[in-house]
Amino acid sequence: MQRLARALTEVFSPTVVVSVFLLTTGAVSDGWRGFGFAMLAALFTAVGPFAGILLATRLGKVSDHHIGNRRQRLPVLLAAMVSGVLGLVILLLLGAPRVCIVGLLSVIFGMVLVGAVNTFWKLSVHVSVVTFAAVASVLTLGPGFLPALVIPAAVGWSRVKLGDHTTAQVLAGIPAGCIVAMAYAGFL
Repeated sequence: MQRLARALTEVFSPTVVVSVFLLTTGAVSDGWRGFGFAMLAALFTAVGPFAGILLATRLGKVSDHHIGNRRQRLPVLLAAMVSGVLGLVILLLLGAPRVCIVGLLSVIFGMVLVGAVNTFWKLSVHVSVVTFAAVASVLTLGPGFLPALVIPAAVGWSRVKLGDHTTAQVLAGIPAGCIVAMAYAGFL
């Protein structure tokens, strides 16, 4: 069971989920053009910040690539937000499709929301992000994505099973993700 829990945690990590969500919604809404802009959005909101986390982990500045130590999360989230804002400016200047702009803004909003909670408590970022992606997919892409709603439960189980979060911290990620998803769907 530990192996399954670790696999779920890695496969549905925030970097992977944000990237896949942005790429999928970009491609579905605007074909290859949307996919290209979504790649740029993912670079600034997920891939680039994750590369920074890996470097910080290697240098001993953070505990691990999931940043299990809550006190280490705020500086990482702030750096990721700065990267996201830079990406937003570039997308706006290049005339990116609305779905890519709204997707990037939603990721930044999620970082602000989770960052605010994580200044005093350790909310599950994994569950928050996967809940956002699942709910936003159902709201904007249709009922064919309803099966995605079971993914947050599986990821939540994995985070508790691995001892990375308590049940309360996992459950708190659900409304955080729903808030961001509703904002995303509302601005499309």
